[in-house]
Amino acid sequence: MAKISAEEESDGDGIVLFLKDNISVPVNPKKAKARSLYEILGITAKWDFGCYLKSPYFKTDVLKVMNKTEYRGVRLRAANGTRVWKWNNSTGFKSPHKNLGDWLESLDIQLPSPFTPVCYGGIFAAKVSKIRSIPKEKFEAIAKSLSRGDNIEEGHFAERTWAGILSASLSEKEQRLVMGSTGHVNWAAAKDCRCRLGALVQRKET
Repeated sequence: MAKISAEEESDGDGIVLFLKDNISVPVNPKKAKARSLYEILGITAKWDFGCYLKSPYFKTDVLKVMNKTEYRGVRLRAANGTRVWKWNNSTGFKSPHKNLGDWLESLDIQLPSPFTPVCYGGIFAAKVSKIRSIPKEKFEAIAKSLSRGDNIEEGHFAERTWAGILSASLSEKEQRLVMGSTGHVNWAAAKDCRCRLGALVQRKET
């Protein structure tokens, strides 16, 4: 993204699709609310950013409290269809930062307020024009932070940052619609080390 940001403006606008080098297919894509490539590109065309997995908006000030002390692994689907865990060594996982907010402050990065979209899974698309609107120094700072190791807390911070800095801003009307469609903010620390802290929980239809 730093390279794209440094490029000169050109006529037209394109979309870049970002994929992980170790893609883990959800055990149940339908249950995980996975999107098709067509859907991702359509959303990106409208909102500058599109995520493979449908994820909730978060209350920004609560989201920034998020941290992880360890990371056990991810659940994958084996060749025979059974669910298996890919375990990770958490040695050296914890960052020197207190939480996501502290990490963002160290990089001089601001998330939108009062709500931030979050994209889980590391598979997303973004408009070239949006990437170019962000100084390359910001991306270089993120890359330097992530260079500390492979399985590190900073990677989970970055995962919760991409949608916030690359998505189009919500208007005041859209913010009211987002809040109106949710029942409450998740203030509970989830089992996976506070990962859903701050999520806007969808209202249940009666």
